[in-house]
Parts: sequence; structure tokens; C-alpha cells
Amino acid sequence: MVIIMKNPLQEIFNEEEPTYKGTLRFNDTENSKEFQNLLKNLTEDEVEIKGVKNIETYIETKSGKYLLDITTGNMAKILISLPYDVVSFEIETDYEKYTFNFKRYFTKNRIVLNANVNSFIDIKITAEEGKEIFQLKCDIKLTNAESVEKIVKSCNAVQYLILRLLKDNNEERNRVLDLLKEMEAYWSRVNQIEKVLNKSFTPVKINDSLEDQINAEKVYFLLVKNFPIRTNLKNEITITATYNNEFKKEQVKTGSHLATSQVKEETYVVYEEKIKVYKIVCIFNAIINSVEINDEKQECIIKCKGTETKPIYNVSLGFKSEEEIPSNKEFNRIYKEISNAKTFEELMDEL
Repeated sequence: MVIIMKNPLQEIFNEEEPTYKGTLRFNDTENSKEFQNLLKNLTEDEVEIKGVKNIETYIETKSGKYLLDITTGNMAKILISLPYDVVSFEIETDYEKYTFNFKRYFTKNRIVLNANVNSFIDIKITAEEGKEIFQLKCDIKLTNAESVEKIVKSCNAVQYLILRLLKDNNEERNRVLDLLKEMEAYWSRVNQIEKVLNKSFTPVKINDSLEDQINAEKVYFLLVKNFPIRTNLKNEITITATYNNEFKKEQVKTGSHLATSQVKEETYVVYEEKIKVYKIVCIFNAIINSVEINDEKQECIIKCKGTETKPIYNVSLGFKSEEEIPSNKEFNRIYKEISNAKTFEELMDEL
């Protein structure tokens, strides 16, 4: 079988136009027949040619044929598809100018445009002959991306491309646009985490874990936006406090309100990266229900609950390091400032 390839040496041979050619030899007749059947049903999708024994490549001109190479043994995959030309679109995005290079295939009844964007987004646009309807397909493989920043910029660029090429509001077009918009926004927040914490998330480690996504959002609120996060608690909680000269056990009385805070460390795992968050956790609307004194350990075991009108809750305020944690003298100010904090769900709704 002879394959004619594009010629890069035309100028060298003066006015005579040579061509690259190749001869495939197969291991057996069955492989040869499979290849011939394959040629009759070629599409824009690349398929592998199997059973090739060797390949001869040469240049042919009017004056003769010149052998370039004979490849045998372990060969790389040989792929074949319909011939195509390249159509380019330059798009102005929110970040930069981006050039899309589409492979354009002409089949019997349709025209197909295929493009790969930064190795992780495959776009396919199909126009049926005699119809003004375009079909859009978009496959996304985040683990193939070079970086989180590339994910953000590429999602933005593809949105602008779709808006430019496909004017009609059809369901698939709008679904893809909504997906890309949502992805751009999420990965933009992850990118901001990278910058604030001087970390890099490796795309190959990206997964579909909802827990990782929630952890990323919490880290974003706590350390990037510096938002306090409220957590509504169960009806009763137990607090163990050590009494000393500053905090006397006699101060703890049943029925009184308890305003307290503690410093905690919590580690969030985001795409296999461990992020340590230092928190001040303040409790609100706590009414002391019972007190148990352990003089041996100098501890007060305090059980608290809220009321129907004022349920008990806590608020977490995050810091990147212990050095950033405010002193006890600032407790009253912080306590008042964060008392109206929103829950994680409420913050997510506002994104």
C-alpha cells in the first residue's frame, strides 16, 4: 500500500515537485485485508494500523525514486484517519490572546472540526450537510493539564470560542458553557490558594473526591478570603476547661452563659497536599447545663446547650501560622466581629 505524504523539500528540487511516499508491508494477508477494509471506513477519529512488518519511505520525482529509510522491528503506533487541513481562530480572552488550531475533516455528509486545548480539553464541532445545526462535544481530562493556572485560562478561552462560533442557544451548547464557567470559577479559587500558600497542586493528582473539593473551598474561605465559618452544633456539647488563678472553678455556674474560645490545628487534604490551618474556635449562645469538678486534674467538665430561639453554635477563624493568631487581649473584639458569621453552605451559595 502506498501513502502520499506532504512534501517539505519542494524548494530544494527546483521546479520539479517530489513527494514523500511510504510502502507498508504486513505480517500476513489477514492484516493486509483489515487495513484495506479500514481505508474504506475512515473517519476523523484516528485508529491504529495493526500487523505492520516494515515501512519503506522514499522520495519520488520524475527522474526517479530515492529510498530514505526502512523501518522494521518494534515500531511506534501507526495511526490513520481522514486527511485534514488546519483552520485557526484567534480569540481574545479575559487573560490573553489564544489561538485555536482546528483539524478540519470533510466527510461525505458533514464537516468536522477537532481541536485539543492544552492537552486536556478536546473540542469537536460537527456540521451536517444541508443543515444549519451544529453539534458540539467537549471532553475534559483535568489530569492531563499542565497546571491549575492552565485549567483556569483554558476554560475561559473555550467559553469565548463557543460564544464566537456557536450563536444559537441550544441545550448542549449552554450545558457546556455552564460547565466551563463553573470549572473556571472553582479552579480560580484553587489557584488563589496556591498563590497565598505558595503551593502547587499537581493536576495528575486531581480526582473527583467531593471531600477534596469541600476541603479546598474551606481553605479558600479561611485563608484566602479570611472569612469566619459558623457551624451549628447539636443541642448539648461538653467542654473541658482547666481552672487556675485566671479561671476559677467558682466562676462556672449552672444557668449562666459561657463565652469561650480555643486554638486548634486542623489539617485539610486537598489533592494529596496537606494544608495546616490554625484556628480560633469561639462558642456562642452556650448556657451551662451542668458542671462536674475534677480537683485531681484541676478540670471543670462543663455541659452546655442553647435555646430554641438562640441555638448553640461555634465560629472558626483561620490563620496560616501560629504567629498570626491574635493574643487573648483581642478576644473580646474578635468575639463580637465574628458572631454574625455565615455557615459554609451560606458562603458557598454566595459564590
